[in-house]
Amino acid sequence: MSGLKSFVVNLQEHVALEDEEWSYNVPHLPNAQATNQARLVKSITLFHRKSARPSISLRFVDAPSNRVTWSESLDRFILLSVEGFRLESSSPGRTPQAGAARESAEYVARLLKTGIGINQVQYHFFGHSNSQLKSRSCFLYAASKAEISKKIESMGDFSKLKSVGKKAKRIGLLFSSTEMGVTVSPERCEDIEDVERGDYNFTDGCGLISKTLAMELTKRQHIAYRNKRYLPTVFQIRYRGYKGVLTLEPSLNGKIAVQFRKSMRKFQDAKDLTLSVVDFSKPYAFGFLNDEVVLLLHSLGISTVTLLRKQTDYLHFLQKVTQGQLREAFRFLGFCNRLDVAEKLLLEGFEAVRRTMQSLVKQELAKTLNKRDEQRCRILIPESRLLFGICDPSAKHGRPGLLKEGCCFVRLTHDGDGQPRTVINTEVLVTRNPCLHPGDLQKFRAVDVPGFSHLVDCIVFPTQGKRPSADLMSGGDLDGDKFFVTWDKDIIPSTVSQPAEYPGVKEPIAFKPISDDDRADYFAKYTNASLGRVKNLYLKWARLKGSLSSECQQLNRLFSQCVDGNRIRVPSNLEDPPEPEDSGDAFVLDDLHRAAKDHILLAVEMDSDHNDYPIETIDTLLSKDSIAASEFELVQLTLQWCNHHEVDFKDFMCYFDFSKLSDDQQAWLLSRLPPSSENPSLVRNGLLQSQLVDPAELRRFKLDHSSLHWRPIFDSSTDRMGRFFQTACQALELFQKKLIVLRVDERLTLMIYIPQRIERASEVQVDGSVRVFALPRSQGPQSCSYCVAPTKVNYRLYCDEATLQLYESKRANTWVFLTRGPMDDALYRNTKSAGDRRRTKQQTIDNGPNFDCRASVALQKISKAIQTHVGRLNRAGILNAEIYVISNRDTASLQVLDLWLRYVDTEEVLPLFERTAVEYTVTRLKDLDLKQYTPILAEIIRRRNLTKLRQVDSLRDIEELLQILKECNEAIFLREVYCRLLDLERSNDCLVNQDDLACCLLEALPDAPYLIDLFLQSQTWESHKESLQPRFDRIAESLLQALILGANTLQNFIRSTCRVLLREIRLMSVQSLANVAELAALSVRDAETALDLLLEVIEPEASRLLVGRSEATRLCVRSLIGVALDHVDEAAQSRKSAGESLRLSHDGESDGFVVVQATIRLDSPLTKLLKTGDHVRLVASSPPQNAPLARLFAMDAVVLRADLGSANFRCIHRPPPYLKECSWKLYHCGSFVTAKTMFDALKTFYTEKFLSCRLFSALVGLEGGSGGDHVNSALPYTEHEGLNESQNRALEAAMRNSLAFLWGPPGTGKTHTIVAILTQLLNTLPQARVLVAAPTHNAVDNILQKFISEDGVAMTGVKPLRVSTSFITPSG
Repeated sequence: MSGLKSFVVNLQEHVALEDEEWSYNVPHLPNAQATNQARLVKSITLFHRKSARPSISLRFVDAPSNRVTWSESLDRFILLSVEGFRLESSSPGRTPQAGAARESAEYVARLLKTGIGINQVQYHFFGHSNSQLKSRSCFLYAASKAEISKKIESMGDFSKLKSVGKKAKRIGLLFSSTEMGVTVSPERCEDIEDVERGDYNFTDGCGLISKTLAMELTKRQHIAYRNKRYLPTVFQIRYRGYKGVLTLEPSLNGKIAVQFRKSMRKFQDAKDLTLSVVDFSKPYAFGFLNDEVVLLLHSLGISTVTLLRKQTDYLHFLQKVTQGQLREAFRFLGFCNRLDVAEKLLLEGFEAVRRTMQSLVKQELAKTLNKRDEQRCRILIPESRLLFGICDPSAKHGRPGLLKEGCCFVRLTHDGDGQPRTVINTEVLVTRNPCLHPGDLQKFRAVDVPGFSHLVDCIVFPTQGKRPSADLMSGGDLDGDKFFVTWDKDIIPSTVSQPAEYPGVKEPIAFKPISDDDRADYFAKYTNASLGRVKNLYLKWARLKGSLSSECQQLNRLFSQCVDGNRIRVPSNLEDPPEPEDSGDAFVLDDLHRAAKDHILLAVEMDSDHNDYPIETIDTLLSKDSIAASEFELVQLTLQWCNHHEVDFKDFMCYFDFSKLSDDQQAWLLSRLPPSSENPSLVRNGLLQSQLVDPAELRRFKLDHSSLHWRPIFDSSTDRMGRFFQTACQALELFQKKLIVLRVDERLTLMIYIPQRIERASEVQVDGSVRVFALPRSQGPQSCSYCVAPTKVNYRLYCDEATLQLYESKRANTWVFLTRGPMDDALYRNTKSAGDRRRTKQQTIDNGPNFDCRASVALQKISKAIQTHVGRLNRAGILNAEIYVISNRDTASLQVLDLWLRYVDTEEVLPLFERTAVEYTVTRLKDLDLKQYTPILAEIIRRRNLTKLRQVDSLRDIEELLQILKECNEAIFLREVYCRLLDLERSNDCLVNQDDLACCLLEALPDAPYLIDLFLQSQTWESHKESLQPRFDRIAESLLQALILGANTLQNFIRSTCRVLLREIRLMSVQSLANVAELAALSVRDAETALDLLLEVIEPEASRLLVGRSEATRLCVRSLIGVALDHVDEAAQSRKSAGESLRLSHDGESDGFVVVQATIRLDSPLTKLLKTGDHVRLVASSPPQNAPLARLFAMDAVVLRADLGSANFRCIHRPPPYLKECSWKLYHCGSFVTAKTMFDALKTFYTEKFLSCRLFSALVGLEGGSGGDHVNSALPYTEHEGLNESQNRALEAAMRNSLAFLWGPPGTGKTHTIVAILTQLLNTLPQARVLVAAPTHNAVDNILQKFISEDGVAMTGVKPLRVSTSFITPSG
């Protein structure tokens, strides 16, 4: 095989853009039989190196294993690689350089579509896996393009896929690297529903597999760990058109062996029935910190010192391995799953494995360099795992699942003893690579779910909540994603961030069949160049501002969009970050990279220094500290060491916990030990290794017999006493025979034997079955005080999470009462941190005076002598406890990793977007520099001296005064001044011209609509009405609009003021009334106020103000008001906050309204939410700093433009002077497009009338109207055989009249009748165009589908065109 792999031939020396053909004659090509037998495949590489020109070469490589290559002869494939390929661009006198990426992509596309010829055999593009797409390699197949197309289509139904990228990726599932699995009949599979809520799928890609099929897969795949068969919990699979993971489900034990979620099916009708394994869950898959995670941890508060210490610990560990330190070497081999090397190390010493160890460490250190040989972080975290994420398996048939939002279940193989343990009583930090946003690091509360104990070495996420847990972390899912999970309190931050949003990228839709050439183009033009560019920009901004900066968070959004090869545009404001200033603060990655590089260089120079001492070897084994080996593996290795060194294994038996061995493992050990009467009991009876009871004491009660297979499930020397009652409840409920051992006093140990199941929180009749043993500590084993007392008839036992009580008939007659002890919390009650409170509480338990559990025992019921010896036992603190059970079932499911004391509080949750209001101030009268005004004006403002108004001799001063008061929002003072000016004008007691003053007061009204009623009811208006009327008519509409805009603050006062104003208005156009209604729709925020204003005030006056026939006028007004009220109600219901603060700036005007611009972050939900024509409300984030009690200013606006990174709003209200200084909250109030369209249509309809619609008179109900609608509309009518009598009458009415109304309840054939009308119209008027419109897209689609299904296209010869808001597509 080595000779075949060494075969290399250069097919083409020089590659040029003009190449059109790629056919080669290769002499001495190895024969197909030899390469097929060796599982080798032809590999052609297009490459470009800096030192050489582009060329094409051929060699043989190991054939990738996938569902396509299994069933085919390998000589028919070519594996083409174009990674790093770039054409050269050269000019005379210059060194050739890499050409444009576009030209290189076009060259590859042309090659793929033309094919490659090798010795007269033509190979054409076949396909690629998704990983090959990213690594830039694909398969070519020896067949014609037509044959390949037919072959692809035979592998599954891809016809419904309308995107080139999606089709390429779906076909790519067939090329995914997998191992041959087992054949599974479709009858053994079924689809089950996903758990979906809103726009999210909580079970995406996560199905179930029976234990029987899982064991069959394990056997077929030869899945083993440390030379033993290992049954994974999770299998990443490919099956027919399904993709995802299957989770072990013990309840699947019938005909159905696999349950696929519907989300797992990517295409249909695949013929291959092989269930193939891509990957599976493994034990001891430790997690590593990389550059991205380090950067994010640092941004969340984990110090550089801590991260450096973690890195140094790991590098020191590797250094000790190479130096031959046995404990570290043995532990390292356990991590690497090299028990064979560990065994050789144990028996033959370090010299025998030196080369292997150095090679393994070298491989590990090589992973700390990237492709450019640059240093990167790779820090092993022993208290972590890299785990498959799966969904809560109990979420089926509409049930929500057992796990609550924010919780997770983690059960893993512990690296200390190799036993599975459930992580509890803490929060774990979880993330997923790649991760660039602080919110990609999420904390979950680890909880125990007894029904999930079979789910080992994976993390179970809940199916409850607003959003799937996996999606919180870089937009992950559960179809094979792995998650970094850690419970190391040193790197769990107390500050977390809200998770970022990761909306999917829409792929372009193809409206023609997708060919293989389209797929070839897609492969050739695919690029991940944007990925590196965005990543580099991210690191530059992170170095400058930190990863919490808005720039980094926006680049994270771009990064997530280009992960799958999508081309993105980087906004100019993110393109060129400035160079960071030399502030003295080093970048955390620089510090870690430098330290790692220095350490590795130093370690290379050091010589290994080790000695092989047998006693050190066995000491390493027996210490068990952080050795990733199970108890049985340690027993095996120790036994081998003893045999090798001729040492008696019995001397070391006290170091092992034989209860952790299975029955088969115990039998194996006994078969290898010398015959002895003691060995069987010591190995099989776990009670003999109790820390609370001596073997002599057990022997007295015959509890030491080898037939009693007692297994410990709780030991207070390793388990926290706080879990005693929870474990006791589980044991009493699950197992038949239990023994509870308690040290209740330094002088007394009690044992309680319970031989029946006790249901949790239930009183169970035990009668005389329970035994209570008393073992006094101060007397010898032969003492008569050692005794056992049985219960009697009518005895009951009760146990829950806080109490265990043994009593006779009623609880008042209690024998044994165990309970959670009352705590003296004086030392920790005021501790704010939950973690610190836990640790301080534990200190009071460890050192006194508190106890987790207390016991009250009526000792006289056991023995008078015991009571005399010990005294009264009432609420005595339980010092130690053990629980044993006898069972053939797996007791390991009860083992937990209790991290109660490792809890890290979450003290702060960082928001995704800036929510801190920007401080700003408003102009107030007392802040004005009065020196810039005339002395009289200054006196009026300073002292509010209104008498000085009669001394004002300049109209300009009056205008300036009114403007100042309006700008300073002095509404009350302004009203007082205005009233005084009206009095002065009326009495002619002023120095300015009366006419000019009256005109000035009128012109002031649009900016102060609350003064309108004062003016229009004043003597000034009555006196000057004739001269002011033209000016009033000019501003009347703006006055009415100002009142509408002030409706939210004026509220009930607006009605009377509006009535006063409308009485003075002489005439209004439909255009003006429509503008008022449109303004009300956008600005009035309360439906009740809008109803009062439009219906009670404006509608009664409209018939007088509008010119036209009363019936048409009435319909016009009601229609306008109806549209306005509908939108007011819609805006109130759909109003929702965007959750971020915006900064606004002026951007000109549009149609008389001010336009403002906002810069919007790329990762903001607004980029997806905002559409042109939307109605938004902009509210100041906080009141002014110098007016904290002021009402928050709010202005309504319509979106004029919404682009990536910015938006423009047409403000309905006039923005305040502090627009730029203030931050603004945006509330989305729904789309205004439909309402605006209806307003415009009504304006056109009622102003242009017959010019816009020939049916105007008929539609508004006018009789004898203009002849505009008396057109010859009668068309020939033919009775339709497929319609009933009433439907034919409707058809006739439509053909005979220009306007017809059809009505009928659901199911009466309206759609069928409409299609018949369409058919006759199109046949009668073949040159006419017919528009079908409806209130909803669905209604139009129903008519279109009916028209096509009833052969409307064939009967009329007309191909319908479907028109929508986004695009136009042909149908039919």
